[in-house]
Amino acid sequence: MVDITKIAAIYADAERYGGMTVTVGGWAKTIRDLKTFGFIELNDGSCFRNLQVVMDANILANYKEIAAQNVGAALIVIGEVVLTPEAKQPLELKATEIAVEGPSTPDYPLQKKRHSVEFLRTIQHLRPRTNLFNATFRVRSAAAFGFDAVIVDPGCASPFGPKALRASMGAAGRLPVVESRCLPDTLAQLHAWGVTNLAAALYNSRPLHQVDGAYPNGVCLVIGSEGQGLTEAAVAACDAAVRIPITDRVESLNASVAGSVLLWHFRRPEED
Repeated sequence: MVDITKIAAIYADAERYGGMTVTVGGWAKTIRDLKTFGFIELNDGSCFRNLQVVMDANILANYKEIAAQNVGAALIVIGEVVLTPEAKQPLELKATEIAVEGPSTPDYPLQKKRHSVEFLRTIQHLRPRTNLFNATFRVRSAAAFGFDAVIVDPGCASPFGPKALRASMGAAGRLPVVESRCLPDTLAQLHAWGVTNLAAALYNSRPLHQVDGAYPNGVCLVIGSEGQGLTEAAVAACDAAVRIPITDRVESLNASVAGSVLLWHFRRPEED
C-alpha cells in the first residue's frame, strides 16, 4: 500500500518536509503545459490550499499523457518538496513520477474559468465548491450571527450580483461590505485599532475549543476561498490561526460551512 502524505501535513511542517521525497494524491484543479515543463495545482481535500506540482518533460516519461489530462483528474505524484520562500507559494513539489489514478472528462462542469450564475444553477450539487456561493453564504452567516461588517479582497467573488443577493437573503444589502485593496494592510490597521485577527487555517493553528471566544475590542475572522485558502501574507498579518477539529471520516469542511461554524463560535453574546 502506498504511503500517501497529506498536503496539509506538508504545509504544516514545511521545514521538515523540505528536501524530502513524498507521495501525494489528489485532484488536478489546473494543468498548465508549457511544452518542456508544466505546472499542476493539486488538492487532496486535507486543506483549502493547493499544492503546486512542477513537471519536467526531461524527467517524466509520460509527460505528454499528464499534460493532456483534464481538470478533475485524480493523480498520484511522487517528488521532492522544494522550499520557495521568495516565491508566491512557500513550497512546491518537483515531480519525478506521476500516475493517473482516475481520468476526468473534458466536460467536467467546474473549470478554471469563472462560471455564470445561470450555469451554476444547473449543477446545484457542485455550487458549494465555487467561490461565488461560498462568499454569499458567509455574508449571510455574518449577518445572522451579529457581525458588524464583511471585508472582501480583490480576488473575492462579488456578493452584490442579483443571484448572489437572493442566495444571501439580501444580507449584503443590510450589512456593510468593505472592499480591501490589500488585505494584509487592512488587517494591520484593524490590529492597530485593537481588533484581534484570527485566520482559519489547518496548519500551525489551535483547535477551536482552545480559543477564547471573548474579545472586548472585536474580532475579525479571516477565511480563504474554497480552492486557494489564505495567502501566507494574510495569515502572517493575523494574531493567531484557528481550526475546527473534525473526525477522520472526512478530510476537511467546505469553506462556507467552516466559515459559518467559526462565525457562530465568535458570535456576539446578545445573539444567544
